[in-house]
Amino acid sequence: MTDDTVTTNADSVRYLIGDHYDETADWPIVKLADRLRTDILDVQRDDMIPAEAAFVVDADESSPQPLIHITISGLHTLHGTDRFLTREGPTLSATMTVFGLASNYNRVERARPANARFLVQIDAVTADGAPYSVLVGTIHRWDW
Repeated sequence: MTDDTVTTNADSVRYLIGDHYDETADWPIVKLADRLRTDILDVQRDDMIPAEAAFVVDADESSPQPLIHITISGLHTLHGTDRFLTREGPTLSATMTVFGLASNYNRVERARPANARFLVQIDAVTADGAPYSVLVGTIHRWDW
């Protein structure tokens, strides 16, 4: 993730730009969702997300702000109901990993975060489809 300065009409505007934004800037949101689905599966194969997790990645362009919606299932009872929402639990770790992957394709105007390329919504759901953890955001930036 980079912190870049873009000049528009002689005004300097700050953006947060994902590492893969430039190569995908002209892609439709549906193609981005497909790429993100592949990224998630690659990371899961590298054992960075529990093998029990299942993902559905959809794109929604029906509103003014495009949305990539990710549903995570299979983690609710992985380590017992007393651990799934803790910092050590699999849900938070999987959610943050997936959010970080999505952030690689986004560009967000710092002064106007609503002007992001897309919103991300991640729902972790129980076996019957009820959400027990939801994250909605635009980008996550690391400084390390």
